Amino acid sequence: MKAASRRVLILADESANWEVAGLRQLDRLALSINEAARQLHPHERTSVFVRWNPEITAEKRWLPKDERLDSIEFATADEGFESADLILSSRLVPFRNALRLGNGDPGCQLDSEKDIPACEKRLLRRGGKSQDGLVSRFLNRPISRTITRVLLKTAITPSGWTWLIVPIVLIGSFLLLRGEFAATVWGLILFHVYSVLDGCDGEIARAKFLESVAGRRLDGLCDIASNLLLALCLGLGLAGTYAIEGFVTAGLIAANEWFLAARHSKKETKPEISTDSPFYPRHRDLLQHSGIGMLGEKFTYWLVQLTKRDVAMLAFVVLALLNRPVWILHLLGVTAAVSLTLAVKAGLTTNR
Repeated sequence: MKAASRRVLILADESANWEVAGLRQLDRLALSINEAARQLHPHERTSVFVRWNPEITAEKRWLPKDERLDSIEFATADEGFESADLILSSRLVPFRNALRLGNGDPGCQLDSEKDIPACEKRLLRRGGKSQDGLVSRFLNRPISRTITRVLLKTAITPSGWTWLIVPIVLIGSFLLLRGEFAATVWGLILFHVYSVLDGCDGEIARAKFLESVAGRRLDGLCDIASNLLLALCLGLGLAGTYAIEGFVTAGLIAANEWFLAARHSKKETKPEISTDSPFYPRHRDLLQHSGIGMLGEKFTYWLVQLTKRDVAMLAFVVLALLNRPVWILHLLGVTAAVSLTLAVKAGLTTNR
C-alpha cells in the first residue's frame, strides 16, 4: 500500500469465510490493511469498502469486528471506491507487512479451499525471524511450524502456550539436580525440547496478529528463568565446587540480562547496524558500543550465531551424551562473563 493510500476496496466472495492459519480471510485482510495503515497513516483512518459477489446472499455478508482494527473504518457505500488506491481479493492471503512494504510477493492466492494447507506453510515460513540461529532455522523452526499449524486451529493464545510449556523446564531442572548421567541427558533434552516449542508462541502471535508487549515480556522472562535454572540445577547436580560455579554463573546471567534490559529501555538513539541483521535491537546496540564490531562483520556474525540459545541447547545435549556436563557449566559461565563484560563496556562507552 503506497504512502498516499486512503481507500481500499476488498472484492469478497465465499472465500471470505475460509479459515487460514486461525483467521477467516476477511478478518486477515482487514488486520493486514490496519497494520499497514497504522504505520503509514498513524493519525488518520483508512477507509475500506467490502464489495461482495452478487451471488453471496445478504445474510451471508458480514464485516470484521475486532478491537484491534483501530486505523481503518468500513464505508457503507462504494462511492469513490472505483478509483481506490488499493484493490484486494478475499482470495489473497497477505504475508505480514507485505501491504506496507509493497513488495512483489504480497502473499498466497487461493483458487480453492484445497490450496489452504500449502498457503499456511508459506505463511508460517514467511513469518520467521531474521534473528533465528542456525539450529533454529534448519531444525527447530520446521518442527515448531508443524506444531503451530495444529495449534492455530485451536483457541490457544501465545501467552497460554508459553505457560503451557513451562513445566517442561521444571521437569528438566529436576532431572539435572539428580546429577546422574541418564538424568542429565534427559534433562538437557527437555531443555532443548523447550527451546523448540518456545518458537510456537511467536508463530501463533504473528499468524494471528496477536503480538503484544506483555507477551514478549512474558516470553523473555521465561527464557531468562530457564537459563538461570539450567545453570543452577546443573551445578547443584554436579555438586561440590561445581555447585558454587552454578550459582556464580546464574548470577552472571542475571546481571547480564539486567544490564541489557536497562540499556535497551534507556536507549535514545537507534543503533547503526541494519535492522534486518540477525541481531535483536538490544544486541545490535551492545555490539555497536562495546567495540567488538571492530573485529569484522563476519567474525561478529559467527560469534553471535555460535553462541545463540538454539545452537547452545543442541550442543549441550551432545556434550551430555559425551558425559561432559562440566564443560556445559564452564561454557555457560564463560559466555555469561564475556557478555556481561561487553555490556558493562558498552555502558561506560555511551556514558562518556
